[in-house]
Amino acid sequence: MGKYISDPFYEKIIKKPDEFRNFEVENSLVYLKEKESKVLCIPKVIIRGRSAREIVISEAHSMLAHL
Repeated sequence: MGKYISDPFYEKIIKKPDEFRNFEVENSLVYLKEKESKVLCIPKVIIRGRSAREIVISEAHSMLAHL
C-alpha cells in the first residue's frame, strides 16, 4: 500500500475501504470518486523537502498552463 499507510487520513481508507463510499482502492492506489470519473489521491509524502502534492500540482501547472 506504499505511502498511503503512513498518512493518517488515507490509512483509514486502506484498512476499511468499504466504509468510505466516496473513495475507491484499486491496484494499491486510492481514488476519490467524482460523478463519472476518479481522481488519484496523493498521500502526505515529503520528497527532498517538498510535498509530493506540491510537486504534482507544480508539474501539472507547468504542463497545462503553458500549452
